[in-house]
Amino acid sequence: MPVDNFAIQMKACELSSSFHSKGETAQISAVWRFMKKHGYIYRFATHTVQRNPKETVTEATDFMTIHHALLDELVRDKR
Repeated sequence: MPVDNFAIQMKACELSSSFHSKGETAQISAVWRFMKKHGYIYRFATHTVQRNPKETVTEATDFMTIHHALLDELVRDKR
């Protein structure tokens, strides 16, 4: 099950109507900021999954529940 920035963008659109209403450029930027802010790594050369997707369903669901709100933040720079 490949997971890339586009997959994260599509899932965020499914979970959040306000994220879905943003323009495509804003969505892509939000996904990149989210990944950078939280230290998530996008592996360009990994072509096979490390674990069976059935083993990670609960973990993935928990991840999306916790983190999708972060993509919805109205203010990206809290200074």
